[in-house]
Amino acid sequence: MDLSSDPAHCGACGDACGSDQVCAAGVCGGECAEGTTPCDGACVDLSTSGLHCGACGVACAAGEACEGGRCGCSAPRVECGGSCVDVQSDAVHCGGCGASCASGETCVEGACACEAPYSSCDGTCVDLRGDPDHCGACGVTCDPGQVCVDSACGADCGDATRCGGACVDLERDAAHCGACDAACPGDQVCVAGACAACDASLSACDGACTNLLSDPRHCGACDNACPAGRRCRGGACR
Repeated sequence: MDLSSDPAHCGACGDACGSDQVCAAGVCGGECAEGTTPCDGACVDLSTSGLHCGACGVACAAGEACEGGRCGCSAPRVECGGSCVDVQSDAVHCGGCGASCASGETCVEGACACEAPYSSCDGTCVDLRGDPDHCGACGVTCDPGQVCVDSACGADCGDATRCGGACVDLERDAAHCGACDAACPGDQVCVAGACAACDASLSACDGACTNLLSDPRHCGACDNACPAGRRCRGGACR
């Protein structure tokens, strides 16, 4: 509260002015100083009061200020469509009423600019991390069939996952088991995205446990495939 102008606490807490008096400079009286007007038991300047602008009881709206007895938008806000907006930061009215920024843009100091992580390329805001026409930098185009991932062009991995520029199956790749670079220790294999050890009678080949004595794809050793028409018996193609 302001003890110099509050009619309920004029000059001191609890010292109320009479119903026909106002509080001016902490003293109850019947007249206001020159340039002020009694409103609700207080002397106010109708030319600047936001609660009594131009006349008692005429309050300015949110974002407005009273200047010369008239409510208006306070700088840097201006009136747009009946509302006060900051044209320095409003993306719908950037720099002026109705000047909307495009998708991916923000308003900075009254001008539209690309909002992070977007960058401006040929007047358009693009995401350099995943745009095949601007991959990593403006104008860097990926070859047909390639995609842009983390700002680098590479093959489309489809249902697989890209790890270090290669497409891998996180469900069975022992070097990337469950996540990129999560390698299984020793001779363990990756089964359903989790590392596991093979039984003593089996060996780890291509992310799976296999019997080198009978597996025609890994006969006697990993990746030693038997020719067509031959079987693997006792670890040898026959």
